[in-house]
Amino acid sequence: MVFHRGMYGRADVLASLADLRGGALALTGPPGIGRTAVLGALAARTRGGIRLVDDGDDLDRAEVDALLRDADALIVARRSPLPGLPEAVLPPLDGESADRLLADAVTLPIDVRRALVELAGGVPGHLLALASAARAGVVSAVLPPGGRYRTAIAKVLAEEPDLLIAACGGHVPPTEVALRTGVLLADGTTSSPAVAATIRAEAGAVACRATWSALAETEPDPARALCHRASAAPGEVGAAELAAAARSAEPIVASRLYRMAAVRTSEPRGRARLLLDAAQAAWVAGRSARALADLDATRGQPEVAGRIALLRGEIELRDGDPAIAAHELAAAAHRITESKERAVALMLAGEARRMAGDISGHAALARELVALGSADPLAAAHSSGLAATFAGNHTAARGPLRHASAWAARDTRRLVWAGEVALTLGQVPLAYEHATAAVGMARTEAPQLLPAALVHLAVVALAADRVAVAVRAATEGRACCAGQRNIAVEHTVLLALAAVSLGDRDTAVTRLTEAAPAIADRGLGRPAAYAAWARACVDLIDDRPDEALSRLRTMATGVGRAHPGIRALAVPQLVEAAVRCGRPEVAERALARYDAWAMSLRGPHWRAVSHRCRALLDPDPPVHFERALALHRQAGATLELARTHLLYAHHLRRDRRPTAAREHLREAMQLFHTHGAAYWVERTSTELRAAAPAPAPGGLTPQQTQIARLVADGETNREIARTLVLSPRTVEHHLRNIYTRLGIRSRTELARFVVSADR
Repeated sequence: MVFHRGMYGRADVLASLADLRGGALALTGPPGIGRTAVLGALAARTRGGIRLVDDGDDLDRAEVDALLRDADALIVARRSPLPGLPEAVLPPLDGESADRLLADAVTLPIDVRRALVELAGGVPGHLLALASAARAGVVSAVLPPGGRYRTAIAKVLAEEPDLLIAACGGHVPPTEVALRTGVLLADGTTSSPAVAATIRAEAGAVACRATWSALAETEPDPARALCHRASAAPGEVGAAELAAAARSAEPIVASRLYRMAAVRTSEPRGRARLLLDAAQAAWVAGRSARALADLDATRGQPEVAGRIALLRGEIELRDGDPAIAAHELAAAAHRITESKERAVALMLAGEARRMAGDISGHAALARELVALGSADPLAAAHSSGLAATFAGNHTAARGPLRHASAWAARDTRRLVWAGEVALTLGQVPLAYEHATAAVGMARTEAPQLLPAALVHLAVVALAADRVAVAVRAATEGRACCAGQRNIAVEHTVLLALAAVSLGDRDTAVTRLTEAAPAIADRGLGRPAAYAAWARACVDLIDDRPDEALSRLRTMATGVGRAHPGIRALAVPQLVEAAVRCGRPEVAERALARYDAWAMSLRGPHWRAVSHRCRALLDPDPPVHFERALALHRQAGATLELARTHLLYAHHLRRDRRPTAAREHLREAMQLFHTHGAAYWVERTSTELRAAAPAPAPGGLTPQQTQIARLVADGETNREIARTLVLSPRTVEHHLRNIYTRLGIRSRTELARFVVSADR
């Protein structure tokens, strides 16, 4: 189901509401969250009989029941739940969706957009109100005066003055009114920085200072207490005391303490270092806009220029344009003198080059890393090994990659690098071990690296056939990607890839549609490559092998061109599409390149897939199928094992060996059930029915009999081709032979013949 533009981040809610089959449902959320917009997107897009009611806050249960009598189903938009009525909560928008909404609504500089998205906390109404003021030249954290949101906040504050405690960084028990109006969250904190700033503006400076003073006396955390005291009486707390407290504070508090210390420091170099520390803490806390604002204030200080460029480049890589990030990070590497930190800058610059589609640029950075040599052996070997792999020089790649695998990884970044090396070498279990360790370390030591570590875990889990793990990792990754929109996009396309691997094409299409604008706008090469792969898988499910083949053959162009590794992983789908299109020569060329990589590795995973692909092209495939099955079992790749069983069974059935086919189909069925792959279970069931012993009517071959029965069931040629994994042209050829053999002229006559023969 497609909804009009502006409904970014609402696909899941809209799909669930559109599928409502009966009863009444409350669509809840505070003012500004977008309830009316969602109902507008649903009108004329839901099935007949669903009634939509906006502003239903005054309705009671009896009135809802009365409205439901005249409709099959009812959706009532309200600020709060109605007892006894099922509820769908409309959540705040994620950062990417909020930014897309803002870009649709108004033209603003990118730094202003970033700041407003951060301030609004995902509430569309607040975001657009801030944007309207910004368009008029007023960029402020406070909601504009005279607007309905600020008026509502002022009214609630007049009734509940304790709201100022929450706006000043304290916690208060949330009342029903505060929750219903969206001023407070369930944990007693304000719903967004903009709401907090607006409450403080309405209360006035004197009241705020008094509140901070009171909080300083009761706050048990020393760093928070000092922050409150410095806010209440700026002249009583010095820069040294603030900076010392910041070193042990949680990131969001540390950022504010460092910033306060910088304001109290007149010496330019010391002030720049404090602002850089404030920016680093804000970045760890997920506040990329705040971090960039702090970095902007440090310009003109050459002593910290390298560290500033490094942090700015990493933020740009994760949340902006990777081409810009590549230049920032390369510049940082040339300004930094400490070797380990320089290696990190070069590695991030290499990642940015790959993301931007610049293979030659990545190779040049790899040469710089090699020149660093012993400063960071893992980084140097990782980068040069991947550069050789990308160039197709697998013999040259093996040495550096194996050298890299020998170095111990003791932090999150290097665990991810080690995992990438292991995956490239085909050592999937070791890659999975490194990926899980990286995620665990990021949780406790480097939260700003957790989203990227979860991307790596999702990729490795998909390679290891642990689709459920991949879904959990990518789902968590999307949820913790504040200030890292590019990583959020990557998680979204990995969710699509996970869904389509289980045959869930609808979920895959939804995720790909969500990710497409950001991929195009910011030139995100790696997500583009994953997205092209996933869309080709959807094409194959939809029986469009020609489109899948075209898509996969053009993966080497556009923003995805820097990812030969992903293109290699997609070769099995390219081979399948080419075979189904009657283009074996295309499949042979692609498989030759794949084999050059897969057969150079000792790991069984990629070699198993290679043998399966070879079986689709070989006139005598059983040897390759049997070898693929053995290697899948050795690798522990159960979903791939099931797919190979299914393809082998299809060959055996076409070779008139239904008994042997049924054995493989039963194995496949059990494995697909284990993964919850409903689509593949149904495909296997169809094959089992086709392989069941049955008399062949009219002297037809088993293949012809199967096609005849599917025609009798009302399936089209394209549907039959998809069911039997044939091309539509092959189905047409068989049908002509069937008509000739039976002496009939139409599908209707054929259906009558089959029904008669089965009696």
